[in-house]
Amino acid sequence: MSEFQNAMNAAGLLCSEPLIADGELHRFRVAEDAKPNSWYVLHSNKIQVGVFGCWKRNIKQKWCSADYKIIQLDEQQTIKKFLQEAKEKYRIAQGKMHQEVRNRADEIWIRSVSADPNHPYLIKKKINAYDVKCYKDSLVIPLCDSDGCIWSLQFINQEGEKHFLRGGRKKGLFHLLGKDITQTVYLCEGYATACTLHEATHSSVFIAFDAGNSLAVASLIRNKYPDRRIIICADNDQWTEGNPGLTKAQEAAHTIQAQIVVPRFVCLDFKPTDFNDLHQLESLDSVRKQLSQKIDTDKNSIPTNFSVNGEGVYFHPTEDANGNLSSPIKICSRLEITARTRDEDSMNHGRLLEFSDPDGKNHQWAMPMEMLAGDGTEYRRILLSRGLEIAPNRKAREQLTNYIQSTHPQKVTLCVERTGWYKNIFILPNESIGDFNEKILLQTTHSSLEGFGTSGTLLDWQQNISKQCIGNSRLLFVISAAFAAAVLHLLQEESGGFHFVGSSSIGKTTLLQLACSVWGGQDRLHRWRATSNGLEAIATLHNDSLLCLDEMGQVDAKEVGEIAYMLANGSGKGRCLKDGSARKKSSWRLLFLSTGEMGLADHIHQGGKKAKAGQEVRLVDIPAEAGCDLGIFENLHHFASAADFARYIGQASKNYFGVPIRKFLSSVTEDIETVKKLLEQHRSEFVKSFIPSKADGQVQRVGLRFALIAAAGELATHFNITGWEKDYATLAASECFDDWIKLRGGLGAKEASIALTQVRHFFEAHGESRFTLWSNPSEQFKTLNRAGFRRGAEFFVFPESFKQDICVGLNPQYVADVCIAKGWLLPDGTGKATASHRMPDTSKTRRVYHFSDKVLGDDV
Repeated sequence: MSEFQNAMNAAGLLCSEPLIADGELHRFRVAEDAKPNSWYVLHSNKIQVGVFGCWKRNIKQKWCSADYKIIQLDEQQTIKKFLQEAKEKYRIAQGKMHQEVRNRADEIWIRSVSADPNHPYLIKKKINAYDVKCYKDSLVIPLCDSDGCIWSLQFINQEGEKHFLRGGRKKGLFHLLGKDITQTVYLCEGYATACTLHEATHSSVFIAFDAGNSLAVASLIRNKYPDRRIIICADNDQWTEGNPGLTKAQEAAHTIQAQIVVPRFVCLDFKPTDFNDLHQLESLDSVRKQLSQKIDTDKNSIPTNFSVNGEGVYFHPTEDANGNLSSPIKICSRLEITARTRDEDSMNHGRLLEFSDPDGKNHQWAMPMEMLAGDGTEYRRILLSRGLEIAPNRKAREQLTNYIQSTHPQKVTLCVERTGWYKNIFILPNESIGDFNEKILLQTTHSSLEGFGTSGTLLDWQQNISKQCIGNSRLLFVISAAFAAAVLHLLQEESGGFHFVGSSSIGKTTLLQLACSVWGGQDRLHRWRATSNGLEAIATLHNDSLLCLDEMGQVDAKEVGEIAYMLANGSGKGRCLKDGSARKKSSWRLLFLSTGEMGLADHIHQGGKKAKAGQEVRLVDIPAEAGCDLGIFENLHHFASAADFARYIGQASKNYFGVPIRKFLSSVTEDIETVKKLLEQHRSEFVKSFIPSKADGQVQRVGLRFALIAAAGELATHFNITGWEKDYATLAASECFDDWIKLRGGLGAKEASIALTQVRHFFEAHGESRFTLWSNPSEQFKTLNRAGFRRGAEFFVFPESFKQDICVGLNPQYVADVCIAKGWLLPDGTGKATASHRMPDTSKTRRVYHFSDKVLGDDV
C-alpha cells in the first residue's frame, strides 16, 4: 500500500488520510486545495491494483504492484474486472462532480452583472463584450452544451489571467458568439480571438477554450450543422514545443473535413499567435483580408465570360466585329453556386446558391432548375426577398439565368422536396437531424419556409413555457400534440386534427401560440381564411410537423368541410399541366390544431350542408373551456387573472421557440426502433385505461389519436424535454378525450346520432302539418303533402315519404335499423322495417313505417 501512496505522492497528490483498499472510490483534499478534488480506488488481493487522479489537475493514472505481463491469466482477468468497475465508479463520481460545478455555475451566473465595456481586458484586447458578464471584477464566460445549458465558467481578471471553475466539465462545451448560425462558422480557442473574428466577419464564432477541446467542439458543430462551412482559426503556437494550437486544429479539420486558417504576421517581435494578436499589431481589416482568402469560390466552376469577386458577379461581353471590348456588366451582388443537387432517383436537379444580404447575414437556397424554364421572375423574386442585390436591367436578368444554368460545380448534394422524414433522418429547412453519410438539403420552389426558427435555449423554454403548463389540461395537450406530429410517420398513422371550440376571449389562440413554440416562431400560426389552394400549399410545407390554424369562422362555410377533409386526408387536388398530363399531387402527413367559436358540424351546416361522421372523426371538436371558469386554464399559478396568464404565454412563445423539437428529434433518431416500442407501449396503456372496449369504432379510432398525443408527451418527458412529471401528458389527454365524448353525445356511432336527430326533427317539425289524424281521416281541411297518419303520439309513415323526406341525405335502410334498435320503429313479426296496417281512410292494408311514441320522448 505504501508503494501506491508513493505513486500518488510522485504525481503531487499527497493524501493525509489512511488509504483504504476496498475497491471503492474515495475523495480527498490535498493541502493547497479547498475542496476534495483528488480521488483514488484501491483493490488489494494477491496483487494490489489501483487508480488515482485529480479533477482539478486533470490527472488520472493506473497502478499495479507487479508487472502485468508476468501476472497469471486469472489474476489478469481479476485486474481487468477491477479496472472496469473503477472506471464506472470514476464516471459516476465525475458526473456528480460536474453536476455540483454546474449548480455552482448557475448560482454565479445569476449573481453576475452585465459586463463593463471598459473592463481592462476588453480595452487591452480592443474587443467588445458578447454574451458575457462580470463577477468580482472578472469577466465571466459560460461553457455551454448544445442545448444552451451552462456547465462551467471561465474567469478572466483585469490582468488577463484565466481560470475555470474547479472540477468542472470542459470537453465538448463551448461559448457561441452570434445569435443566428451563419452559413460560414468559425472555431477558435479563446474569447478575445473569437471577438476579433466576430467583429471582422459578423459570422457565428464558437469558442473551444483550448486546443485540446477543438476536436470535440468541431465534431459537435459538424453533426448539428452539416451544411455549414466550418473554418478553424488555429493559434500558431510556434513558440511552444509541438505547436499544440496548430496540431490540434489540423487534427480537428481533417476529422470533420473543415477548412483551417492560420494567422500570418509581418512582425514577430512580440511572439504573436492568434488573430487577436493580428488585430492588435496590424488592424481588423488585416484579419478580414486573411479570412476572405479562405472563402473564395471554386474558380474552375465559373463559366466563361463570368467572374466573381467580393463585390459581385460580373458578365464580360465578347469582342464586337471591330474588336472592341465592352466593360464588364455587374449582374448581382456576390452569389456562389457551391453544389449541384438532385434527389435519390437523379431527378429534380437544382443548384445550391449561397450569398449574403446587405446586413451581412448568410443565406443558402437549394433552387430547383425548373425555375429557370420561364422568364425567371419567380426565382429572382425569391432571391431579392432574401437580400441578393440584382442589377435593375434586362441584360443583367438574362445573364443571371445564364450564370446559374452554366455553372457546374463538381460537388453533388442529395435533396428532398419537403420537410420531414427521409429514411431515418428528419429534414428541416436549414438542418438535417439524424445520422446519414450524405448531406441532404431541402429543395423547394416555395419562397418562404417560416415557422422553423429557433430562439433561446431548452432551459429557457422549460422554465418560461412548459413548466407553466402544469396543472392545465389544454396546455399540456397542445404541447404533447406538437411532439406527436413528428412521430406520425414512425407509427404509420394518418393525418388528423383537433378543433378547440369556445366563445371569444377565452384563450383559444393562446393554445396555438403555445403549440407553435415547440416547432418555431409565431409565423407558424396560420389563419383559416386562406383558400383551399393556399392551405394545400401550407400543408405541404408542414409535412411531418404541426400545422396551426386560427379562427375557423373566417373561412367560407361552404368550403370548410372539404378543407378539413383534405388536410386530414393528406393529399391535394389533382391538376393538369399545360400539355394535359397530370401534375404530381401534393401530399403530406401532419397533425393540425384549430380554433373557432363553433364546431365543425355547425360551420358546415351554416353553408347549407350536412357534416359527415368521417369529417368529424378526422377533425375532432374539443371544448376549449377547461371547466373552471378560467377559459382554457385550470391553474393560474402566480398570475392574477386568466388574461394575464394568456398574455404571458403569448409573449413567452415569441421569445423561446424551436429548440424543443430539435432536441426531441435528436433523441428519437438515436434509436428509432426503441422509440417505436416506447410509443406503442404508452399508447396501449392509454387505450386500456381510458377507451371503453364497447365504444363505437369511431370513438376507438379517435381514441387512438388521443393515445398517440399522450404517448408523444410522455416520450418528450422521458427525454427530459418538457420538465414534467410522468403521466402529466397522459392525464391531460384523457381529460380532453372525456370532454370530446361528452361534447359528441356519448360513445355511440356518430352516424346513428345524426340519423336519430334527423328523424326526430322531422316529426317535431311536421308532426301535425303532414300527418292526418287517425281518428278523423276525412277531416274538413285536407293534409297537404301528406306523409302518413298519426294516432296520438304514434306515426304511420308512407314508404316513399320515409325514404325521400325523413331520410334525405341518409341511407334509409341504415336509418330504419337505427330506429328499430332504439325502439322508435316497430317492425313486423318477420323483422322487416315496414309493417302491414289497415289505414283509416280505406279498407285495404298497406305496408308503412310504424313509429312508436318514443320517437318524441327518448333522448337521442
